[in-house]
Amino acid sequence: NYFVAESTKEDEVMGSKYILESASNIFIIDDSIAQQTFSCTGAPSEHSLEEFYNSLGSKHLSKSVKTRWLYE
Repeated sequence: NYFVAESTKEDEVMGSKYILESASNIFIIDDSIAQQTFSCTGAPSEHSLEEFYNSLGSKHLSKSVKTRWLYE
């Protein structure tokens, strides 16, 4: 099954591009820094839609990225 998602590719300056993608390849964006770093595909930014995508199997971006701090 495919669902609508927002694409955040670097070549898009303004607005969002909507694409069809499998729910397992769509992230619920809860970390804007990670989204900018990895340019991942995200669910539309509306609470009810994020819950819907979560029920379909989309993961929260913050749970898919590990952060490690190094002190030198």
